[in-house]
Amino acid sequence: MIAGLTAAAFYEVGEFTAHNPAFGTLAHAENVLGHAAVGCASAVASGAKCGPSALAGGITSFAGPVINTSDRVASLLRNTVIGGLAAVAGGGKFSNGAFTAAFGYLYNAAAGKIASLREPGPNEIAIVINNNDGFGAGTHAGMFIGDRLYDPGGDYANQRGRKDPDYLTSLNDYVSFQLEDGNDVRIYRFTLGSTDMTTILGRTADFPGSAGFCAANVQSCIAGIGPFIDISATWLTTPASLANRLNTMISGGTGSCMGPSGQKC
Repeated sequence: MIAGLTAAAFYEVGEFTAHNPAFGTLAHAENVLGHAAVGCASAVASGAKCGPSALAGGITSFAGPVINTSDRVASLLRNTVIGGLAAVAGGGKFSNGAFTAAFGYLYNAAAGKIASLREPGPNEIAIVINNNDGFGAGTHAGMFIGDRLYDPGGDYANQRGRKDPDYLTSLNDYVSFQLEDGNDVRIYRFTLGSTDMTTILGRTADFPGSAGFCAANVQSCIAGIGPFIDISATWLTTPASLANRLNTMISGGTGSCMGPSGQKC
């Protein structure tokens, strides 16, 4: 009975916060608080102390964007161990914390790993930022120009081609590939005219891309065009810095940003 209610409560927290909110967002903070509250309530209902289980739920939720990847077995193990250790640090039992964290992962994060994302339209740019490096610089940046993927310095085509020579490139599959590094992946969408789309596509030939320069290549391809009029070409920037520039555009009412589960950034 308590296990079932705990599972349902964690799932509802996930539904309210879109399951896998990006690190540092309001939804991420709400997810952490929700996990802590459910962990506390479940522990008290089972005759245990509130604090250790609340700590186990809150800490694993806070670390979720880093420790939760597409490898669900490894993600479950990381959540279970961290939750157990957090409970012990809070003066409780390892088993109670492990239980809380495992349920939190299974019925929240794993229940909503990725939504079915709309594929980019013919006049749409979709920039994908992978922010899972853990140091604030970001891991990778790539973009779709309509249905054409520009992945400078990326290993997506290589990895997918090894697994399935007949694979089809799509935004959904590309985002899933980035999620193998963690949950902090964002998709920025912008609508442009056909002439601007052609110009950006043409620029990709000038910036074939190399490891370490993916964000600079993406930024230089879009610089000064259409809605990107205030963005300048550069030889060096990070995925996180590019994301900050795009966030400024979003704040000004241009474009949109969403996470893998379809939640707004």
